[in-house]
Amino acid sequence: MNHRWSIRAKINAMLAIPIVMLAAIWLFAVSFTLQPALDLRNSKLVADKVTEPAEAMVEQLQVERQLTTVYVAGGRKDAAAVREQRARTDVAVAAFRQLAADGDLQDVASEESKQAIASSVRALDGLPQLRQLADGGGQSSAVRQAYSAIITGTYGIAESVTNHQDSEVTEEATGVFVLGLSRDLFSQEDALVTEAAVSNVFTPQAHTELVALVGQQRLILPYGVTLLPARTQAQFGALSGGGAMLKLTQLENQLLGTAPGPAEAAGIDLRAWRSAFDPVNVELKNFRAQVQRHNVQAAQDASDAIFLRLGVAGALGLLAVVLTLVLSVRIGRSLARRLDGLRVAALELADERLPSVVARLRRGVQVDVSAEVPPLRLGSDEIGQVGEAFN
Repeated sequence: MNHRWSIRAKINAMLAIPIVMLAAIWLFAVSFTLQPALDLRNSKLVADKVTEPAEAMVEQLQVERQLTTVYVAGGRKDAAAVREQRARTDVAVAAFRQLAADGDLQDVASEESKQAIASSVRALDGLPQLRQLADGGGQSSAVRQAYSAIITGTYGIAESVTNHQDSEVTEEATGVFVLGLSRDLFSQEDALVTEAAVSNVFTPQAHTELVALVGQQRLILPYGVTLLPARTQAQFGALSGGGAMLKLTQLENQLLGTAPGPAEAAGIDLRAWRSAFDPVNVELKNFRAQVQRHNVQAAQDASDAIFLRLGVAGALGLLAVVLTLVLSVRIGRSLARRLDGLRVAALELADERLPSVVARLRRGVQVDVSAEVPPLRLGSDEIGQVGEAFN
Protein backbone atom coordinates (compact mmCIF):
# COMPACT_ATOMS: atom_id res chain seq x y z
CA MET A 1 0.00 0.00 0.00
CA ASN A 2 2.91 2.35 0.73
CA HIS A 3 4.04 2.03 -2.92
CA ARG A 4 0.92 3.88 -3.99
CA TRP A 5 1.94 6.98 -2.10
CA SER A 6 3.61 9.70 -4.08
CA ILE A 7 7.08 10.88 -3.10
CA ARG A 8 5.56 14.23 -2.13
CA ALA A 9 3.07 12.51 0.21
CA LYS A 10 5.80 10.42 1.81
CA ILE A 11 7.99 13.45 2.39
CA ASN A 12 5.11 15.39 3.92
CA ALA A 13 4.24 12.43 6.18
CA MET A 14 7.87 12.09 7.25
CA LEU A 15 8.12 15.77 8.13
CA ALA A 16 4.72 15.84 9.84
CA ILE A 17 5.68 13.26 12.49
CA PRO A 18 8.23 15.43 14.38
CA ILE A 19 5.94 18.45 14.08
CA VAL A 20 3.05 16.54 15.65
CA MET A 21 5.33 15.23 18.42
CA LEU A 22 6.65 18.72 19.13
CA ALA A 23 3.12 20.14 19.25
CA ALA A 24 2.03 17.32 21.60
CA ILE A 25 4.96 18.00 23.95
CA TRP A 26 4.13 21.71 23.92
CA LEU A 27 0.47 21.06 24.72
CA PHE A 28 1.40 18.65 27.52
CA ALA A 29 3.81 21.16 29.08
CA VAL A 30 1.21 23.92 28.92
CA SER A 31 -1.57 21.80 30.43
CA PHE A 32 0.76 20.38 33.11
CA THR A 33 1.75 23.90 34.20
CA LEU A 34 -1.73 25.37 33.87
CA GLN A 35 -3.38 23.19 36.53
CA PRO A 36 -1.22 24.42 39.47
CA ALA A 37 -1.81 28.00 38.36
CA LEU A 38 -5.58 27.47 38.25
CA ASP A 39 -5.46 25.77 41.66
CA LEU A 40 -3.74 28.78 43.21
CA ARG A 41 -6.02 31.19 41.35
CA ASN A 42 -9.13 29.39 42.63
CA SER A 43 -7.97 29.66 46.25
CA LYS A 44 -9.52 33.14 46.42
CA LEU A 45 -12.89 31.82 45.21
CA VAL A 46 -12.75 28.93 47.68
CA ALA A 47 -11.90 31.35 50.49
CA ASP A 48 -14.81 33.64 49.59
CA LYS A 49 -17.33 30.86 49.05
CA VAL A 50 -16.60 28.38 51.82
CA THR A 51 -13.53 28.99 54.02
CA GLU A 52 -14.48 32.42 55.33
CA PRO A 53 -18.21 31.59 55.71
CA ALA A 54 -17.23 28.42 57.57
CA GLU A 55 -15.00 30.40 59.91
CA ALA A 56 -17.75 32.94 60.54
CA MET A 57 -20.13 30.09 61.31
CA VAL A 58 -17.66 28.43 63.68
CA GLU A 59 -17.19 31.76 65.43
CA GLN A 60 -20.93 31.93 66.12
CA LEU A 61 -21.04 28.29 67.20
CA GLN A 62 -18.25 28.92 69.68
CA VAL A 63 -20.14 31.86 71.17
CA GLU A 64 -23.30 29.77 71.32
CA ARG A 65 -21.38 26.98 73.03
CA GLN A 66 -20.12 29.35 75.69
CA LEU A 67 -23.51 31.02 76.30
CA THR A 68 -25.38 27.72 76.29
CA THR A 69 -22.89 26.25 78.77
CA VAL A 70 -23.50 29.22 81.07
CA TYR A 71 -27.26 28.86 80.61
CA VAL A 72 -27.32 25.14 81.44
CA ALA A 73 -24.74 25.30 84.25
CA GLY A 74 -26.59 28.23 85.80
CA GLY A 75 -29.85 26.31 86.07
CA ARG A 76 -31.51 27.55 82.83
CA LYS A 77 -32.76 30.73 84.46
CA ASP A 78 -32.49 33.20 81.57
CA ALA A 79 -32.56 32.02 77.97
CA ALA A 80 -32.73 35.46 76.32
CA ALA A 81 -29.01 35.66 75.47
CA VAL A 82 -29.03 32.07 74.20
CA ARG A 83 -32.05 32.70 71.94
CA GLU A 84 -30.44 35.80 70.45
CA GLN A 85 -27.21 33.94 69.82
CA ARG A 86 -29.02 31.01 68.25
CA ALA A 87 -30.60 33.40 65.76
CA ARG A 88 -27.16 34.77 64.84
CA THR A 89 -25.81 31.26 64.52
CA ASP A 90 -28.71 30.25 62.26
CA VAL A 91 -27.93 33.16 59.93
CA ALA A 92 -24.28 32.11 59.72
CA VAL A 93 -25.20 28.46 59.15
CA ALA A 94 -27.68 29.39 56.40
CA ALA A 95 -25.05 31.56 54.68
CA PHE A 96 -22.54 28.71 54.86
CA ARG A 97 -25.01 26.19 53.41
CA GLN A 98 -25.95 28.53 50.58
CA LEU A 99 -22.40 29.40 49.58
CA ALA A 100 -21.20 25.81 49.97
CA ALA A 101 -23.80 24.72 47.40
CA ASP A 102 -22.77 27.43 44.93
CA GLY A 103 -22.18 26.08 41.43
CA ASP A 104 -18.97 28.08 40.87
CA LEU A 105 -17.49 26.59 44.04
CA GLN A 106 -18.48 23.05 43.09
CA ASP A 107 -16.71 23.50 39.75
CA VAL A 108 -13.35 24.43 41.30
CA ALA A 109 -13.40 22.70 44.70
CA SER A 110 -11.31 19.56 45.14
CA GLU A 111 -12.91 16.24 46.01
CA GLU A 112 -11.40 16.55 49.47
CA SER A 113 -13.07 19.93 49.95
CA LYS A 114 -16.41 18.61 48.71
CA GLN A 115 -16.24 15.71 51.15
CA ALA A 116 -15.30 18.07 54.00
CA ILE A 117 -18.25 20.34 53.17
CA ALA A 118 -20.62 17.37 53.11
CA SER A 119 -19.25 16.18 56.46
CA SER A 120 -19.74 19.64 57.96
CA VAL A 121 -23.32 19.81 56.70
CA ARG A 122 -24.06 16.43 58.31
CA ALA A 123 -22.58 17.65 61.60
CA LEU A 124 -24.72 20.78 61.47
CA ASP A 125 -27.82 18.67 60.99
CA GLY A 126 -27.46 17.67 64.65
CA LEU A 127 -27.66 21.27 65.91
CA PRO A 128 -31.47 21.36 66.46
CA GLN A 129 -31.32 18.15 68.49
CA LEU A 130 -28.46 19.53 70.55
CA ARG A 131 -30.46 22.65 71.36
CA GLN A 132 -33.34 20.49 72.51
CA LEU A 133 -30.92 18.64 74.78
CA ALA A 134 -29.72 21.94 76.22
CA ASP A 135 -33.28 23.12 76.85
CA GLY A 136 -34.60 19.78 78.05
CA GLY A 137 -32.39 18.81 80.95
CA GLY A 138 -29.02 17.74 79.50
CA GLN A 139 -25.93 18.18 81.64
CA SER A 140 -23.80 21.21 80.91
CA SER A 141 -20.65 19.16 80.26
CA ALA A 142 -22.49 16.90 77.80
CA VAL A 143 -23.97 19.90 75.99
CA ARG A 144 -20.62 21.65 75.84
CA GLN A 145 -18.87 18.58 74.45
CA ALA A 146 -21.63 18.07 71.89
CA TYR A 147 -21.10 21.61 70.59
CA SER A 148 -17.38 20.88 70.38
CA ALA A 149 -18.12 17.76 68.33
CA ILE A 150 -20.12 19.80 65.79
CA ILE A 151 -17.36 22.39 65.54
CA THR A 152 -14.75 19.66 65.15
CA GLY A 153 -16.80 18.33 62.24
CA THR A 154 -15.98 21.52 60.32
CA TYR A 155 -12.20 21.19 60.70
CA GLY A 156 -11.94 19.27 57.45
CA ILE A 157 -12.91 22.33 55.40
CA ALA A 158 -9.91 24.38 56.50
CA GLU A 159 -7.63 21.37 56.21
CA SER A 160 -8.81 20.54 52.68
CA VAL A 161 -7.68 23.90 51.29
CA THR A 162 -4.10 23.69 52.60
CA ASN A 163 -2.79 21.54 49.75
CA HIS A 164 -1.38 23.63 46.89
CA GLN A 165 1.25 23.04 44.22
CA ASP A 166 3.36 25.86 45.68
CA SER A 167 5.22 24.55 48.75
CA GLU A 168 5.50 27.93 50.49
CA VAL A 169 1.80 28.67 50.07
CA THR A 170 0.97 25.17 51.30
CA GLU A 171 3.14 25.53 54.38
CA GLU A 172 1.62 28.87 55.32
CA ALA A 173 -1.91 27.55 54.67
CA THR A 174 -1.18 24.65 57.02
CA GLY A 175 -0.06 27.16 59.61
CA VAL A 176 -3.34 29.04 59.21
CA PHE A 177 -5.22 25.76 59.73
CA VAL A 178 -3.25 24.99 62.91
CA LEU A 179 -3.93 28.51 64.22
CA GLY A 180 -7.64 27.82 63.74
CA LEU A 181 -7.36 24.60 65.72
CA SER A 182 -5.52 26.45 68.47
CA ARG A 183 -8.20 29.12 68.66
CA ASP A 184 -10.89 26.49 69.09
CA LEU A 185 -8.89 24.81 71.86
CA PHE A 186 -8.76 28.18 73.61
CA SER A 187 -12.52 28.51 73.07
CA GLN A 188 -13.15 25.04 74.51
CA GLU A 189 -11.01 25.98 77.48
CA ASP A 190 -13.05 29.15 77.95
CA ALA A 191 -16.34 27.23 77.91
CA LEU A 192 -15.01 24.69 80.42
CA VAL A 193 -13.70 27.28 82.88
CA THR A 194 -16.89 29.33 82.52
CA GLU A 195 -18.96 26.20 83.24
CA ALA A 196 -16.98 25.54 86.41
CA ALA A 197 -17.30 29.15 87.56
CA VAL A 198 -21.06 29.34 86.97
CA SER A 199 -21.82 25.94 88.52
CA ASN A 200 -19.28 26.50 91.30
CA VAL A 201 -17.99 22.96 90.78
CA PHE A 202 -14.54 22.13 89.43
CA THR A 203 -14.89 18.39 88.94
CA PRO A 204 -11.98 15.96 88.49
CA GLN A 205 -13.24 15.32 84.96
CA ALA A 206 -13.17 19.05 84.24
CA HIS A 207 -9.66 19.32 85.66
CA THR A 208 -8.47 16.41 83.47
CA GLU A 209 -10.10 17.95 80.41
CA LEU A 210 -8.52 21.33 81.18
CA VAL A 211 -5.07 19.73 81.43
CA ALA A 212 -5.61 18.08 78.03
CA LEU A 213 -6.87 21.28 76.36
CA VAL A 214 -4.07 23.47 77.68
CA GLY A 215 -1.50 20.84 76.79
CA GLN A 216 -2.79 20.53 73.23
CA GLN A 217 -2.95 24.25 72.54
CA ARG A 218 0.51 24.83 74.02
CA LEU A 219 1.83 22.08 71.78
CA ILE A 220 0.24 22.86 68.43
CA LEU A 221 0.17 26.67 68.56
CA PRO A 222 3.98 27.05 68.51
CA TYR A 223 4.15 24.38 65.81
CA GLY A 224 1.65 26.26 63.65
CA VAL A 225 3.66 29.46 64.03
CA THR A 226 6.82 27.71 62.77
CA LEU A 227 5.03 27.14 59.46
CA LEU A 228 4.54 30.86 58.91
CA PRO A 229 6.96 33.30 57.20
CA ALA A 230 9.74 34.67 59.40
CA ARG A 231 8.22 38.14 59.55
CA THR A 232 4.89 36.73 60.73
CA GLN A 233 6.65 34.59 63.32
CA ALA A 234 8.24 37.73 64.73
CA GLN A 235 4.81 39.34 65.00
CA PHE A 236 3.51 36.34 66.93
CA GLY A 237 6.55 36.52 69.20
CA ALA A 238 5.47 40.00 70.23
CA LEU A 239 1.92 38.73 70.80
CA SER A 240 2.93 35.68 72.85
CA GLY A 241 5.28 37.76 74.95
CA GLY A 242 2.72 40.47 75.58
CA GLY A 243 0.99 41.18 78.83
CA ALA A 244 -2.35 39.65 77.82
CA MET A 245 -0.89 36.25 76.90
CA LEU A 246 1.34 36.17 79.97
CA LYS A 247 -1.62 36.98 82.21
CA LEU A 248 -3.70 34.18 80.70
CA THR A 249 -0.82 31.70 80.94
CA GLN A 250 -0.33 32.57 84.60
CA LEU A 251 -4.03 31.99 85.31
CA GLU A 252 -3.97 28.71 83.38
CA ASN A 253 -1.01 27.49 85.40
CA GLN A 254 -2.86 28.38 88.59
CA LEU A 255 -5.90 26.34 87.53
CA LEU A 256 -3.76 23.40 86.40
CA GLY A 257 -2.12 23.26 89.82
CA THR A 258 -5.40 23.49 91.73
CA ALA A 259 -7.14 20.40 93.07
CA PRO A 260 -10.76 19.78 91.97
CA GLY A 261 -13.53 20.95 94.27
CA PRO A 262 -15.70 24.05 94.65
CA ALA A 263 -14.86 26.65 92.03
CA GLU A 264 -14.29 29.38 94.61
CA ALA A 265 -11.91 27.17 96.54
CA ALA A 266 -10.12 26.36 93.30
CA GLY A 267 -9.62 30.05 92.68
CA ILE A 268 -11.85 30.22 89.62
CA ASP A 269 -13.11 33.78 89.38
CA LEU A 270 -15.20 34.44 86.27
CA ARG A 271 -14.42 38.15 86.15
CA ALA A 272 -10.68 37.51 86.38
CA TRP A 273 -10.93 34.81 83.75
CA ARG A 274 -12.82 37.06 81.33
CA SER A 275 -10.32 39.89 81.75
CA ALA A 276 -7.48 37.46 80.96
CA PHE A 277 -9.09 35.40 78.21
CA ASP A 278 -11.01 37.93 76.11
CA PRO A 279 -8.01 40.11 75.06
CA VAL A 280 -6.01 37.03 74.05
CA ASN A 281 -8.96 35.66 72.10
CA VAL A 282 -9.30 38.91 70.15
CA GLU A 283 -5.55 39.10 69.48
CA LEU A 284 -5.42 35.52 68.18
CA LYS A 285 -8.49 36.10 66.02
CA ASN A 286 -6.99 39.20 64.42
CA PHE A 287 -3.60 37.55 64.00
CA ARG A 288 -5.06 34.51 62.27
CA ALA A 289 -7.22 36.69 59.98
CA GLN A 290 -4.13 38.69 59.01
CA VAL A 291 -2.15 35.52 58.24
CA GLN A 292 -5.01 34.08 56.21
CA ARG A 293 -5.31 37.24 54.09
CA HIS A 294 -1.58 37.11 53.46
CA ASN A 295 -1.82 33.44 52.46
CA VAL A 296 -4.62 34.09 49.97
CA GLN A 297 -2.64 36.98 48.48
CA ALA A 298 0.49 34.82 48.33
CA ALA A 299 -1.49 32.20 46.40
CA GLN A 300 -2.64 34.89 43.96
CA ASP A 301 0.92 36.16 43.52
CA ALA A 302 2.23 32.64 42.94
CA SER A 303 -0.53 32.07 40.41
CA ASP A 304 0.35 35.29 38.57
CA ALA A 305 4.01 34.23 38.44
CA ILE A 306 3.10 30.84 37.00
CA PHE A 307 0.80 32.41 34.41
CA LEU A 308 3.60 34.80 33.42
CA ARG A 309 6.10 31.97 33.01
CA LEU A 310 3.46 29.93 31.22
CA GLY A 311 2.75 32.80 28.83
CA VAL A 312 6.42 33.29 27.97
CA ALA A 313 7.17 29.58 27.67
CA GLY A 314 3.93 28.95 25.79
CA ALA A 315 4.63 31.73 23.32
CA LEU A 316 8.19 30.54 22.73
CA GLY A 317 6.99 26.95 22.37
CA LEU A 318 4.29 27.97 19.93
CA LEU A 319 6.83 30.01 17.98
CA ALA A 320 9.09 26.94 17.81
CA VAL A 321 6.22 24.82 16.49
CA VAL A 322 5.32 27.43 13.86
CA LEU A 323 8.94 27.85 12.75
CA THR A 324 9.36 24.10 12.56
CA LEU A 325 6.19 23.85 10.51
CA VAL A 326 7.32 26.59 8.11
CA LEU A 327 10.79 25.10 7.67
CA SER A 328 9.36 21.61 7.20
CA VAL A 329 6.96 22.82 4.53
CA ARG A 330 9.72 24.70 2.71
CA ILE A 331 12.10 21.75 2.87
CA GLY A 332 9.38 19.33 1.82
CA ARG A 333 8.37 21.49 -1.12
CA SER A 334 12.01 21.92 -2.18
CA LEU A 335 12.65 18.18 -2.13
CA ALA A 336 9.40 17.42 -3.94
CA ARG A 337 10.14 20.09 -6.55
CA ARG A 338 13.64 18.77 -7.24
CA LEU A 339 12.44 15.18 -7.42
CA ASP A 340 9.64 16.23 -9.72
CA GLY A 341 12.19 18.08 -11.89
CA LEU A 342 14.35 14.94 -12.00
CA ARG A 343 11.35 12.85 -13.04
CA VAL A 344 10.35 15.29 -15.81
CA ALA A 345 13.93 15.59 -17.08
CA ALA A 346 14.42 11.82 -17.06
CA LEU A 347 11.15 11.21 -18.93
CA GLU A 348 11.99 13.91 -21.46
CA LEU A 349 15.43 12.40 -21.96
CA ALA A 350 14.15 8.84 -22.34
CA ASP A 351 10.99 9.52 -24.37
CA GLU A 352 11.96 12.48 -26.57
CA ARG A 353 15.57 13.58 -26.79
CA LEU A 354 17.39 10.26 -26.90
CA PRO A 355 15.00 8.66 -29.47
CA SER A 356 15.31 11.79 -31.66
CA VAL A 357 19.13 11.79 -31.49
CA VAL A 358 19.34 8.07 -32.19
CA ALA A 359 16.99 8.34 -35.18
CA ARG A 360 19.00 11.15 -36.76
CA LEU A 361 22.27 9.34 -36.15
CA ARG A 362 20.89 6.30 -37.99
CA ARG A 363 20.04 8.50 -40.94
CA GLY A 364 23.63 9.75 -41.01
CA VAL A 365 22.82 13.22 -39.83
CA GLN A 366 25.60 14.98 -37.95
CA VAL A 367 24.35 15.57 -34.36
CA ASP A 368 25.91 17.57 -31.52
CA VAL A 369 25.02 15.16 -28.70
CA SER A 370 26.10 17.45 -25.87
CA ALA A 371 23.85 20.17 -27.24
CA GLU A 372 20.90 17.94 -28.03
CA VAL A 373 21.11 15.96 -24.79
CA PRO A 374 22.63 18.27 -22.16
CA PRO A 375 23.67 16.62 -18.87
CA LEU A 376 21.31 16.88 -15.90
CA ARG A 377 22.57 19.35 -13.29
CA LEU A 378 20.62 18.84 -10.06
CA GLY A 379 23.25 19.52 -7.44
CA SER A 380 25.81 17.43 -5.60
CA ASP A 381 23.53 15.71 -3.08
CA GLU A 382 21.80 12.35 -3.50
CA ILE A 383 19.25 13.77 -5.95
CA GLY A 384 22.06 15.30 -8.01
CA GLN A 385 23.89 11.96 -7.99
CA VAL A 386 20.80 10.28 -9.42
CA GLY A 387 20.88 12.88 -12.22
CA GLU A 388 24.58 12.15 -12.81
CA ALA A 389 23.69 8.48 -13.20
CA PHE A 390 21.42 9.43 -16.07
CA ASN A 391 24.26 11.43 -17.60
